[in-house]
Amino acid sequence: MLKQAFVATFALAILVSLAGAQVVGTSTFKLPSSVIYVHQGNSTNLNGSVTLVNGTASGSTLTVVNSKNLSSEGITVYLPNGYGIPPYFPRMTISASSTTPVGNYTIVFYEAGNDQALANTLATLVVLSPSTPIPATSTVATTVPTTTIPVNSTGKNVTTAPTTIPTTVSGTPPINIFSNTTYVYLIIAVVVIVVLIIIALVIYWRRHRF
Repeated sequence: MLKQAFVATFALAILVSLAGAQVVGTSTFKLPSSVIYVHQGNSTNLNGSVTLVNGTASGSTLTVVNSKNLSSEGITVYLPNGYGIPPYFPRMTISASSTTPVGNYTIVFYEAGNDQALANTLATLVVLSPSTPIPATSTVATTVPTTTIPVNSTGKNVTTAPTTIPTTVSGTPPINIFSNTTYVYLIIAVVVIVVLIIIALVIYWRRHRF
């Protein structure tokens, strides 16, 4: 009986692992425009969209790969709802401090998690002086090549010397593991395995205590 219980436990673990693997998909992130304008000392709000490319929608977290480097220039990207199950529409607020040098910066977005992205999504942030009007159309092209995995690159294209300012925290709220289907499957598997082992040990002890 003990041997049968262990065999059943391992079989269940394999089935749960296969079920968890099936929920993994890939997603893609898009913005209304690849060029974003903001004035020094100001901010802009916009919405993006995360859609499923293939696989099963399970969940992804939108992150800014180079947020620390942007923060050092006084640029923050705030994502109040960076986690979701595709399709979802993350909001963001992009701000530039009054001391951010005028110029072009590249923001590197990436979707991590079960429905991870196959490549980074790049957007060009154009920081303008307060007296410069925002162009009617986007004419600035992104110059940083797309990579297939997240990279810790500065991702900026600025010719002026950086100004040292206090770093502002930017990013996404922590992921709730219970919103991630794979984690739920794994937790259930662990609980079931522990229960089966306890039952097997109790049966074994009752049969061999005399």
